[in-house]
Amino acid sequence: MKTGTVTIRLPMDKIERLQEISKQRECSVTELLREPISTWLDLGAIGGGDNQEVLEALGKLESNVLGAQQSIAELVITTLRTAIGARYMANKAAENTDEVVSFMSSNKPLDPKVKAEWQALRDQECEQMAQQWIAMALGIYDRPEPESGG
Repeated sequence: MKTGTVTIRLPMDKIERLQEISKQRECSVTELLREPISTWLDLGAIGGGDNQEVLEALGKLESNVLGAQQSIAELVITTLRTAIGARYMANKAAENTDEVVSFMSSNKPLDPKVKAEWQALRDQECEQMAQQWIAMALGIYDRPEPESGG
């Protein structure tokens, strides 16, 4: 491809900033500026390009992003509803199991005080597990180091 030279005047502080950036990226100022200028021209930001095409493409992109966000939100809500329902059912099953085991071992219903203590322990355990799952989902969970077999 045939090339030419373009000279532009910039304030010295901007030239110095360009030189610093090009030094950090280990390239020349020309190489640093070539890509954004080409992109700018290709997108029609200046001279001869069709800004309407760019605006339409951005509008489609925005619509797709909003649609994806809506879909993700609906999925999260459905998952949370399912998890809450499962937790409720598991809690009820545990309560019934407590009653059955107590009755089978002592022929008496479970003492309400003991039942409340067991339920409090289960609630505490559920809360700890929920916090761990949230942390894992957010990527901030400290995974334990694997034990070395030896």
